[in-house]
Amino acid sequence: MKGLKELILVVLGLVAFMVLGPFAIIPAIAGLAFISRMGTALHTSTKEEKEVGVAAATA
Repeated sequence: MKGLKELILVVLGLVAFMVLGPFAIIPAIAGLAFISRMGTALHTSTKEEKEVGVAAATA
């Protein structure tokens, strides 16, 4: 009886994963794209922005 209960729980878990899986993958991909874009924006500062940052830090 215990084995049957565990089997039912495993099957329910797999069905829930199949139903909800695509809905979890889409936000994960969007989050990775956002993090990648933020990293790219961080490393593409111009020379003027760097000079302003140095001037602000020394003022």
